[in-house]
Amino acid sequence: MAGFGRVVARLGPAERQQLTRLLGLLRWPPARLLLAGLWRPLEEAQERDIAVFLQRWRASPFDLLRAAYAALTQLLQAACYDDPESWARIGYPGPPVLDGGSVR
Repeated sequence: MAGFGRVVARLGPAERQQLTRLLGLLRWPPARLLLAGLWRPLEEAQERDIAVFLQRWRASPFDLLRAAYAALTQLLQAACYDDPESWARIGYPGPPVLDGGSVR
């Protein structure tokens, strides 16, 4: 979650505001149940339940939910690439090393 927070902190004000609105909706139980099918808050939800709701958003007939899925997964991917401890698990060698102006 710390990596997610670092990535979100680098977003522009408009993008942060949109993300705050989305996460606010998911904190409100009626919206969370309707939009995500989750009874429990995200922090208490089972990993499987979160995966199911994200897959529903990915395949949703509604552009807004598909866009929300894309935004959340891109932020999570960026957080993973931002964390040096995760690089070995995902097979990422790390950022290129700049040596005298050339990339190695």
